[in-house]
Amino acid sequence: MPFSSHDAVHLVQAVLITAAISLTVPRLFMDYEYQKKEHLLALTIGAKSLVVIAYQVATEHVGRFRRWHSYKANAILNCLEVVFWSAVTFFVIDANTSKCKGINCTFSWIVVVLGILITLSQIYTSIVAVREFRQHRAGMPHPKEAVLLDDGESAVSAR
Repeated sequence: MPFSSHDAVHLVQAVLITAAISLTVPRLFMDYEYQKKEHLLALTIGAKSLVVIAYQVATEHVGRFRRWHSYKANAILNCLEVVFWSAVTFFVIDANTSKCKGINCTFSWIVVVLGILITLSQIYTSIVAVREFRQHRAGMPHPKEAVLLDDGESAVSAR
């Protein structure tokens, strides 16, 4: 299938999530007395988000995985991603305001900014996923599944 706009959003999300994970890993090895579990939340949620993005891209573009494609699952997963990344942002802000110093503080605030950007992009993908699920449930063809015939009419291609 051709490259679509929400594939570009998935690519941007993967880059942002990888950056958040990359800024969280060095903080694991910094031995400050105030190390909190909230700082590690970006690492675990980021790994989960990369798995979700890999599932969505694979079930949409790889023929062997298309049988596991589900509009409902995509809608649910994308809506949960908004909640998870909002929680990451909130908890890291909360941990930073209690005690924050040095390079660990800088990394934490960058993770907060990345968390906000990821949350905003997840809101977009959840809106698209819910719209696709509603179209699928109503029996309307997905725009990628419709093909234009020679006489100008559209027909739904078989999956």
